[in-house]
Amino acid sequence: MDQRPLRILLVEDNPADVLLTRMSVEESGAVHDLQAIADGEAALIYLRAANPPPDLILLDLRLPKRDGFAVLELLRELPKFSKVPVAILSCSQAQEDRERALSLGANAYFEKPNSLAGYKKLARRFEMLCQASSAAP
Repeated sequence: MDQRPLRILLVEDNPADVLLTRMSVEESGAVHDLQAIADGEAALIYLRAANPPPDLILLDLRLPKRDGFAVLELLRELPKFSKVPVAILSCSQAQEDRERALSLGANAYFEKPNSLAGYKKLARRFEMLCQASSAAP
């Protein structure tokens, strides 16, 4: 089995959410390399230079400089990211946000939990998303 670290990019401007996500991923027991970037424009610069691309992108919707919808739309236009799973991780419970994100190519939409236990459950779902993506033809 491949034991290389799972490369995750977290695009999130709230330091508390970055910390909770990092803690939950680290405590999941799997090997991960999590990079956090705080705004949409910096994320696009990072991703355009990333070689290879991350295994998973966790994307907030409400970001400075360029929102998550714009980042997602641009990513899905680039062939390099066509198979990289993108999961939205947002506080928004609005159905229109969920539908828009999925229509733009998000693989999943998760509401941010309000506890570390909730984030730990999400960390397992992130791993399953990566496994499903790598198994797809």
